[in-house]
Amino acid sequence: MNSALQGVVVSPGSAGIEFVASSPTATMTAPGSFQIAASGSVSPATPAWISQLKTASIAADMSAAIVNDAVTYSGLLTLLTHLDSSLSSSKSSLTAAEFSDLKAIAANLNNGVTASAYLTGIMNALVDGNAANATWTGGNASATSLGNLAAGSSATQLSELIGKWFLGTDLPSSSVRMSGTSPFSVSYSNSSSPVFGSSGPSMNDINQGDLGDCYLLSSLAEVACKNPSVISSMITSNGNNTYGVRFCVNGVADYVTVNTALADGGSIFNSATDIWASLAEKAYAELQAGGVVTGNYSASQ
Repeated sequence: MNSALQGVVVSPGSAGIEFVASSPTATMTAPGSFQIAASGSVSPATPAWISQLKTASIAADMSAAIVNDAVTYSGLLTLLTHLDSSLSSSKSSLTAAEFSDLKAIAANLNNGVTASAYLTGIMNALVDGNAANATWTGGNASATSLGNLAAGSSATQLSELIGKWFLGTDLPSSSVRMSGTSPFSVSYSNSSSPVFGSSGPSMNDINQGDLGDCYLLSSLAEVACKNPSVISSMITSNGNNTYGVRFCVNGVADYVTVNTALADGGSIFNSATDIWASLAEKAYAELQAGGVVTGNYSASQ
């Protein structure tokens, strides 16, 4: 739609066309309608629930997080990091009003706007709670207590929850324990390798290393061989060297966010010229840390 449509407002789902004043500044904000900006362009109206948020800065960031009627990863990340910075600089904790606003956002991500299943999943896990929130590891040898977000949560707790769900910084343990072998340690460093090769995911990208997870890697190799598009759709790039990885647990999609920091730079566990399988391997270890899959330990604890 363009400035040639300055005199009409089309309401999706309605039986016809509603006419408004011909001025390019005309506005109609009924649910499902469009606003006509001063420039003559047509844009979706801001969902009414955003105006009901109690914290002005959160409401402003939420409005900015919507692009072309869709909630963006970068916009939600900005909202959360702005809030965390405010708590940190003021040395305060999350207020009941701020927590209520976050819960309203998580509940309305697909109300008047759209959000991906991945984005909806990680925002709900951060705000409404998840078994994986019990601890924070961050690549250390052992985990520390974290807990679900609540009114009164500190800036540190919010920061770690943002890291866990949006930035992939809650790395698996550096201490690796497997039955039948002696414990050993790894260190994490970023890999600059591409996620996929030029021809996409391949079974040749599976090269098991020193981790006893053949059950996982063999399954990934089979899927990559038979239906590589499933692997491609499993991984979402966030545009900042972080990736959402989709698993299916008891028939329900479950999402983990990882960054490109791999054990020993990607040389000790699965290795290839691209890193999709290494990201999936690490994401599975992080999923295991929440205790929701097989109960095996691998590199996660």
